[in-house]
Amino acid sequence: RRRSASSSSSSSSGSEYSSCPSDEEADIIVKDPSEFEAATSGAQPEEGTKPKEEPEEQMQAEGAESDGEGEESEEEAGEESEEEAGEESEEEESSDESSDEGEGGRTSAAQDHESGGETVSWKDLAQAGKAPQLPRTAAEKNNVSRQLIVVLEEACLHVVKAGKGHQLLNCDDHMNILRKKRLDANDARPDITHQCLLTLLDSPLNKAGLLQVYIHTARNVLIEVNPKTRIPRTFKRFAGLFVQLLHKMSVRAASSNEKLLSLIRNPVTDHLPAAARKIGTSRQATNLVDMVDYVSKFDADQPAVFVIGALAKGKVNAPYVTEEISMSQYPLSASVACGKVCYAFERLWGVL
Repeated sequence: RRRSASSSSSSSSGSEYSSCPSDEEADIIVKDPSEFEAATSGAQPEEGTKPKEEPEEQMQAEGAESDGEGEESEEEAGEESEEEAGEESEEEESSDESSDEGEGGRTSAAQDHESGGETVSWKDLAQAGKAPQLPRTAAEKNNVSRQLIVVLEEACLHVVKAGKGHQLLNCDDHMNILRKKRLDANDARPDITHQCLLTLLDSPLNKAGLLQVYIHTARNVLIEVNPKTRIPRTFKRFAGLFVQLLHKMSVRAASSNEKLLSLIRNPVTDHLPAAARKIGTSRQATNLVDMVDYVSKFDADQPAVFVIGALAKGKVNAPYVTEEISMSQYPLSASVACGKVCYAFERLWGVL
């Protein structure tokens, strides 16, 4: 009776827990290890049979034969491995030559295009997966052919001490500070710069390597933005990033030593190409233009500078601007203005 009760309890527990083995699996586990392989492979061992024991002399002779065969197989394997290694080295040499040719072709194409050659188009460079490098030195900036430079003027990027740390001044979190310092809430709008950077750096024009962005704050701080920078999507992280930038003078990439954001010397005209057209944008400008038609009349190999105000209201005073236009008969946000400028130059240079 006790055995039957234990068997019934074990069967009930097996129904409750799916991890318990079934009867067939239990038989396999209980059986002898020599029969386990046969049970799993599907072969049924004969009952009453025992493994035959071979004499030691026969086993030694077979061992010697197997050693001889092993040496022959090792020699054959060595010859085969040498042949395979030779074939692999030939393939690697050929692949290295082809990769060198491909890289040389890409770099020469980029150099031809940067020097003003008409042999390679920007579409070919984009399909090759390599965007042209942006100029860094003053000589390179003066010799640049195709590039759009956007200057965000009067950006509201001020750092204040709030509590135990520092934060980016904004009208949502620091109304008490604005009242104490008698500042207008429109002068604490760093979210406008955040929206403009998201629009500019996410554009196909920037991914093609044809865009450079500078930020000139209301307190005369000039910031250079690397086109490879990925701006944080949330404003809280964006604010923390720019607090770090304004304190440490630069922000570098985590995986490399490349500067993504850096403070540079004023004035901004020292960093602009000498032959570039410098155009200001304002709702109050008398010259109302369609951006696509207006940009289509530009020289395709000439750089252009557009100044856009990153402020809530008011007009930007940029003395280096040579002409001023209005993009729409309606007031536009700074982010929308950045998008219209980028789209017009994408149409001009065939960037899709």
